[in-house]
Amino acid sequence: MPIYFVLATYYLQSLKDLSSGNYRGIKWIWEYFWGVKSIVYFTDWHIPVNHALLGVLGLAAVMSLIYRISRKEWIKQSDLFLLISIIFTFMFFRAPWSFGPGGWINDRIHLYILLMLAPWLIHNGHRVFQVGFTLALVVITLLHFGRTAYDHGRLSAEMAEEVSAVNLIEPHTTYTIRSSSWNQSDSLGNVKYVAPFLHVIALYDIVNKDIGHLANYEANYNYFPVNFFNHSFYNGKEDYVVA
Repeated sequence: MPIYFVLATYYLQSLKDLSSGNYRGIKWIWEYFWGVKSIVYFTDWHIPVNHALLGVLGLAAVMSLIYRISRKEWIKQSDLFLLISIIFTFMFFRAPWSFGPGGWINDRIHLYILLMLAPWLIHNGHRVFQVGFTLALVVITLLHFGRTAYDHGRLSAEMAEEVSAVNLIEPHTTYTIRSSSWNQSDSLGNVKYVAPFLHVIALYDIVNKDIGHLANYEANYNYFPVNFFNHSFYNGKEDYVVA
């Protein structure tokens, strides 16, 4: 949670420093919302599983309302979680995708909507429903985790090949990167939502001493402690090109 205080500080400061943020459009917002894409990583394979998750939670929400109404339980302490979930949903639709260099603002908000909704759901219903919901959530979790592990396994092998020359770079040198696509995987095809091969190149700089990673975008911003190599003196003077 502390990182979210940092995010909130950055967001509020950006409201003062920048005239407007970058909005993706209402179509993108709705697709992201119903696809639960804050937990979609590499391909669209997870989206049908997420739809099943929404169906299970939606059914649980309806049953919780019926349970509360039948017992005339109008206000409970757990309703605070529902209120927070509604507030996060409003923030998700209203907040920009990015402010300046800081992005994925919607993504970070969306991640907590369902987490805040879950404690509001009734847990002491009929045992058949409890077992049914539990089994459904376990199956959905295993499907999600299994596919994620599969994707990670395929990408890890390709990343290992990309950094296979990490011990060949000499000290006191600089390097840059060249690639036609950081989203193209030999095993998974086009990786839509992240660029898995972009930052792995930084391993060359981490393992070796006194190596300048000239293509590190973080050096362009004052909140990363890597400004040393962001200087025009190094333009066109890289010693290595990782392709």
